Amino acid sequence: MSYAQSFGGNLDTKLGTARLDYAGASFSWLIGGAYGPVAPRVLNFIGAFPGGVKTLKEGFLGLGRSFGRTDLQLIGDYQDLEGFKRTTITLNCTVHLGSRSPHP
Repeated sequence: MSYAQSFGGNLDTKLGTARLDYAGASFSWLIGGAYGPVAPRVLNFIGAFPGGVKTLKEGFLGLGRSFGRTDLQLIGDYQDLEGFKRTTITLNCTVHLGSRSPHP
């Protein structure tokens, strides 16, 4: 869990975030969300809104699977910034180089 609040300036952020992760030997998942007032430029929504603070509602979910030296992770993210909605789906592939020994 985290909380971000800006002091001074013109961002007026008061954003709470929660995330839960599970990481097993060959399977992983994550789930979380965020809620609170945030300036659109903090989220790179530049030009989408006239100035001022908007309320962000965000949820995300991810699943991961390991195949030998390769890890695949699929993450979906939904954001609603007072009616401006966007969904992002990301596929990450990590290839581990070198030894993958379970013991240091």
